[in-house]
Amino acid sequence: MGGKATCNILIIGHSFIFWARQHAAGKQLGLPEEHMKITWQGWRGMKWEQMRGRLYSSIQKFKFINLVIVHAGGNDLTSIKTPALIESMRKDLEDLMSSNKIGGVAWSDIIQRGEWRGAVSPQGIESARKKVNRAMHKIMCSSGNGVIRHDNIRYRQTQLFRKDKVHLTEEGLDLFWANFRNYIEEWWRSQEV
Repeated sequence: MGGKATCNILIIGHSFIFWARQHAAGKQLGLPEEHMKITWQGWRGMKWEQMRGRLYSSIQKFKFINLVIVHAGGNDLTSIKTPALIESMRKDLEDLMSSNKIGGVAWSDIIQRGEWRGAVSPQGIESARKKVNRAMHKIMCSSGNGVIRHDNIRYRQTQLFRKDKVHLTEEGLDLFWANFRNYIEEWWRSQEV
């Protein structure tokens, strides 16, 4: 991949991506700008079902996308039963991975939150979050695709979350952003072999 062709990377998801894009303010994650174009597309409040349509609409704007990073599903945990959500995600990600317009796909873990809006049992939602992430890890790893973990962002680290206990502060966004940058750097090096 190291030649002169531009590497297209699409990062798509819910409000975390919306705010990360604002935080990035046009930066290229400290990666070689002359070789890659990173497009951030995030929508506040977006559910998985909405993400599917927006993702396929976004893909049509490119001839080829070398890497698609998906960060979504957290807004669905309080409204969709976990097995149904996992099955929907599995199907959509497998469709995405089989597209001849996509070089690779990475799953960005659903992050812990201090509050899950609409949750009857926050512990139950945390359990569902872990199940979804484990299922996505299995799908991604078994297909040779990637996972971006956010183990350095925990809801007990209150300085990383805004007062709503859902969205990230500037400090939290720095970590979130760094996790993406580290994954993309590693992925980029693997493409140059």
